[in-house]
Formats: sequence, C-alpha cells, structure tokens
Amino acid sequence: MAVLDSCPKHNMVAYLEKSEGNEEFHDIIDFLKRSSIHFALTVSPIVSTTFVEQFWTSAKSKTINNVRHITAKVAGKSVSISEASIRSDLRFDDADGIDTLPNQAIFNAIQQMGYEGDLTVLTFNKALFSPQWRFLFHTINHCLSSKSTSWDQIPTNIATAVICLTSNQKYNFSKLIFDGMLRHLDAKKKFVMYPRFISIFLGKQLVDVSVPLDHFPVNTLTSKVFSFMVKKGKHFSGKVTPLFASMLVQPTQDEGASSERPSEALPTPSPAPTSEVPYEPQTDSSPAQTSEVPIEHQPNPSPRPSPTNTIPASIPETSGDNLGGHSSSDKSLSGNEGDMTIQGVYDLCLSLCKQVSDQAKEIQALKAQITKLNKQDKPETP
Repeated sequence: MAVLDSCPKHNMVAYLEKSEGNEEFHDIIDFLKRSSIHFALTVSPIVSTTFVEQFWTSAKSKTINNVRHITAKVAGKSVSISEASIRSDLRFDDADGIDTLPNQAIFNAIQQMGYEGDLTVLTFNKALFSPQWRFLFHTINHCLSSKSTSWDQIPTNIATAVICLTSNQKYNFSKLIFDGMLRHLDAKKKFVMYPRFISIFLGKQLVDVSVPLDHFPVNTLTSKVFSFMVKKGKHFSGKVTPLFASMLVQPTQDEGASSERPSEALPTPSPAPTSEVPYEPQTDSSPAQTSEVPIEHQPNPSPRPSPTNTIPASIPETSGDNLGGHSSSDKSLSGNEGDMTIQGVYDLCLSLCKQVSDQAKEIQALKAQITKLNKQDKPETP
C-alpha cells in the first residue's frame, strides 16, 4: 500500500473562540457558531493513519440503485459513502440546497462584501477583503474545501457557498464535499483528503472494529489567525466592509429597557450555546463526561420531602459536542438569556415541595377534626 502525503493546511479544525484581543471578529465568530456548518467546522475525531490510507488507496466510484457512491475496503470490510451519508454524518440540513449561482449574482454579492479585486474572473483573492470577510473565507477554505494548495485563492464553489451562507440561502455543502472526493479518485497525485471527515464516516460504519493506534495529526487553526487577518494586503485599501445585517444577532429589547424581566415576558432568544474555553483537540472520541454542579441549600431548609419526591443534592450538567460544557451553577438550563437558572429551578422545587407538605398537614388536621366531630355526634348504643 502506497503511503499518501498529508496536507497540514487541509481539512483543519476551525478556531472560533472569542477573547479580548479579537473583538473585531466577535460578530463573524458568533455567526459561524450559529450556522449549519458549525459541527463540520469544529468536529475533531481521532484519525487513524492506517484507516484513512486504506480508504483512499482502495476507493472507487460505484453506482448503486442509480445513486453514486464511493466504496472502499477498510480493515477488511466494505464501506460506502454517498452524498446522503455525508449529509447525515456531518449534520448538514442541505438536501434541497443549491450548488451554483449565475455568474452575475456571484459578482454582485462579492462586490457587496467589499471585494477590491477584478470582478470579471470567478476566482477571488482572499487578501482583497476586509478582515471579518477574509476570516470567513479563510476558515471555510481551510476547513471544508478540497483544496490542498493556493490558499489565498477562493474558487467559485467556495465563493458560492459563502454567498449562500451569508444571505440565508441553503447551499449543498454535502455535494461540495462529495464532488471533491469524486474528483480526487482520478487525481494523478493523491494526498490524505478530508481526514477528519473520512474518520467520521468510517466510525459510523466500522462500529465493531478496533481502531489502530497510529494517529494522524489533525491540525487546528489557532488564535494567531486573527493577527494574520488584520494585516493589510498589498493591493487592499484598508476599507472595512461590515457584515450583512442578517448575519448579526438582532437585539430583542429596546435600548434603556429595565434589566428585570417582566413576569409574563417571553425568554430572550440568543445564539446557540457556545464555548468560551480555549480549544483543545480531542484525544478521545467517547461522549463528553458529565459534571456535577453543587447546589447551596437555603439557610432555613424546608421539611424534607417524601422519598418518592427527593430532590437531588446536585444537578448534573452534560457538555455537548465540541461546545465546551460550563459547570457554573449560574448558567441557565437552556443556555438562553432570561431562562430560569439551575439555582432558580432548585429553589422553585423546594418551594413547591414545602407547599405540598403544608397542604398535606392541613388535610390530615381536617380529617382528624371531622373524625372527632363524627364521634361526638354519633348516638351511644344502649
């Protein structure tokens, strides 16, 4: 089996962490975290060099039931990948998404993004966008495209993908990845294409197969990407073009409104839960561990409820896929601002249990009084 070359800058893990030093990029980071491609950008499985190389050295195109597949032999077992399986495994919701746009529509959209290059050719230069747009193209180019060279050039399919993503049009990312893999089958010089994604696909099909210990290095974009993005390109004026209004988190309360939520107000919507913890590549593909969140009891605790309604002394909080779970008890249960906190839920449960206990005592007292009155009213038997 021929040893395939690796491409360290291909299929990288995105860096989407906000800090005090990258405030200029917070809006685009929030946008990508809320997007449909967030999982594909950040998932970081264990990659077996043996498995990925076995896949690419044996992969071939095959039509099954009028559907195009890429089949291969890995660990002596047959595996098959299709556009539909990519959609499922990478959590894309793009079955009815488009994959092309008219040339003029592409030029118009790129111009609205502030591009300062030639608008007569369909390959664009990343350096001729302002920093946030440059970061967006840079991330998708390195994390999702099939490219292995010429990283400053944005091909038509990536430009189309970004245009759709930023204008609320559904783009078929599954087809983008599958077509890239199909083209790679006929390449004269192969490299380890999509190692992160291939590992996800194989993991879904080789569930009973032991994974070799020869781990392929998965490369991750780092915080240095921001300092690189703010550098002014040689032929760029430095003009900053803001993101589209539809890409930003929309405010839900009038400016100056009271910070206290009215009792009948609806919860304030917010972006999907995100992690503010610095990214660390995963070394284990097992589910995230749960953590216990201690709950402080009230100074004067209520009577202990009955065994069937015992309230736990702590509430476990499970972290999600690559989102970085928070263990602080002041986080809301759903992650949305305005939702009830864990402490609030606990206090509410204590209050309800106390009410039930007090009502049960009142009922018992009433029953005792009724029994006593019945005995007094009942005539004595001669």
